[in-house]
Amino acid sequence: MEESQGLDALMTHGSAGGAYLMVVAQEQRGGGAQEDEEGVAVEAGAEGASWAARSSGARRVGPEGGAAAAGPASRAVGVVAVDAASGDVVWGVTSAGLVQSGLEAALLSLAPSEVVALEPLGHDTARLLERFAGRGPGAAGGGGSGGGGGGGTGQCGRVSRLVRLPGGAYLSNAALARLSEFYAPSGDGGGGSGSDDGGSGADGVRGGGEGNSGPGAEPTGTTTAAAAVADGGGGGSGGGVGGGGALDFVLSLPPLVLQALSAAVEYLQGFGLAGVLRETSGFRPLAGAQGLVLSSNALRQLELLATTGGAYKGSLLHLLDRTATAFGSRLLRRWVAAPLADRGLIEQRLDAAQELLAAASPALAALPSELRRLPDLERAFTRCAHGNASPAEAVAALKALQQAPAGTAAAQDAARSAAEAASCAAASAPLLQRLLAEACSPVAGGAAAAALAVLNERAARGNDFLALFSSRERFPEVFERAEAVAAAESHLQGLLPQLARAAGVPPSRMAYGDYLIELPASRDSVPQGWEKVCSTKKVSRWHPPEVRAGMSRLAVARETHRAACSAAWASFLREFARRHHPACRAAVAALAHLDALCALAAVAASPGYCRPALAEEGAAPRLVVRGGRHPTLDLALEGGAVPNSLELRWDGVRGAVVTGAWGAVPAPAAASFAALGI
Repeated sequence: MEESQGLDALMTHGSAGGAYLMVVAQEQRGGGAQEDEEGVAVEAGAEGASWAARSSGARRVGPEGGAAAAGPASRAVGVVAVDAASGDVVWGVTSAGLVQSGLEAALLSLAPSEVVALEPLGHDTARLLERFAGRGPGAAGGGGSGGGGGGGTGQCGRVSRLVRLPGGAYLSNAALARLSEFYAPSGDGGGGSGSDDGGSGADGVRGGGEGNSGPGAEPTGTTTAAAAVADGGGGGSGGGVGGGGALDFVLSLPPLVLQALSAAVEYLQGFGLAGVLRETSGFRPLAGAQGLVLSSNALRQLELLATTGGAYKGSLLHLLDRTATAFGSRLLRRWVAAPLADRGLIEQRLDAAQELLAAASPALAALPSELRRLPDLERAFTRCAHGNASPAEAVAALKALQQAPAGTAAAQDAARSAAEAASCAAASAPLLQRLLAEACSPVAGGAAAAALAVLNERAARGNDFLALFSSRERFPEVFERAEAVAAAESHLQGLLPQLARAAGVPPSRMAYGDYLIELPASRDSVPQGWEKVCSTKKVSRWHPPEVRAGMSRLAVARETHRAACSAAWASFLREFARRHHPACRAAVAALAHLDALCALAAVAASPGYCRPALAEEGAAPRLVVRGGRHPTLDLALEGGAVPNSLELRWDGVRGAVVTGAWGAVPAPAAASFAALGI
């Protein structure tokens, strides 16, 4: 029952982001012993002390993006969060202090459904996790305003399962050896059921996009480090690589993250879901170099992801989420939780949203409706990588990916024509051009077409494994087993007339479906060895011994055929994941970005919205708001919110107290709006 509940939590198809499993490992204090906040020492062992010594030098991301301050209240915490359904993996080292806890901000932004805590933990860290699991003081509270140790947050109780494991088991050299074996290029440690590699590490494709550039950056699916850097990516430390480079990337992670990752691999192996961790191209840092690192208090008080009462309706995300796909909605949530802070990336996103808003061509205008037809491709292809996707699910995703380029290619041609006709570069968004090109990539479309070519789509839609495969060259054993079944059936059908004639029974008295021979009930003698199956007042039905032997051979042939079909399907998913998962993931990531940009363009089309003007590089800092209104309050009030203006300058008014409901949108929120392209 416990494992079933855990699997349900890991694979829940929720609407708020994803169903993350978060593993938390806290920094040990001193050499070989760890003290909690009340000064109780806990022995950690020699090997644990060496890991602790390494982790003490790790950079910690504080609530405002800087290094976390040292001290009893801010011991570092390593975090690995895994969405097994979508393949998203988030890692980082953050703070776990009593106030402005980075761990609490991660819990609020990722909203995990399950948390694995590696003990021992500090008192405040354990209390925070208990509160989010709905067990500690303030768990039922509505809108606590303090930092990490305050009252109810309105988000507590979302964690449906809190598991405690001894952290020392993942500090040993043996644990590190197991992790190295798992990420070895030829290893098979604990992939998804039916898939021993859970992805495409053997291809050695560098994971660009979100993995390299943090939660808020734009690049998607780039295949070279240079492309990732050109698009604002980190290029090295943000995302991982496949093949032999995956192990190098994993071993370069901070020790606390390595400890949490080791626990995550072992924990997910019990559910057959560890394969999602092997493909390190899906890894992204908890705090990106181009994104604002919002504190837990900012996330809560600005009501970015939920209101202070815990409701989704009324939050900024609820206002902005006009996405057409589930994977686009998850990406938009990440954008809201970590707005961009890089001027160039902000301008790129603004340009793309503005061009989509203008919709100068029918193809661009039709893009949202084209996206609305897509299933949850991100989760479907991740299930293919796990090896547990059904034929109907896999074929629906492949068909959608094969057809998606048709709409995006038309949009790409329209955007290219606009670029050629424009007199200035600002008339066509480079980001939009690149995303459209990646979405209609011939590599992904070709991979989908090649996969569909060896399958019977009609049988796949009905999950009919026996008629699923159409290529004898690709699946020879399936066809050989099918021929064995046909031969056994033909043998029985030919055997019945012979036996009936020998017993003096006319052909009309035979039942081919059950391979029975009918005899009159009044008949006293039957051939020796015949077995009576059933009878009525007029007839009795019999199985001759030759028929029983033939039926046994037929049952064995059918069972062998079913086993061959199941093995062939598992092999098909494994091969597809190994060869084509990176290309499909890149195309889906581009579609997700297009969907999120279309959502922002739809919001920008609402009355009263305008494009923010960003100051030039090197200009004196200032914030100017003319007739600004609280976006959610403007919708909630019948007459709309009262507009207000505000101007803050480094050489003038540097601070102002804004009263009333409009005061809920201070400078950080304005920066968020600018980063989101509204």
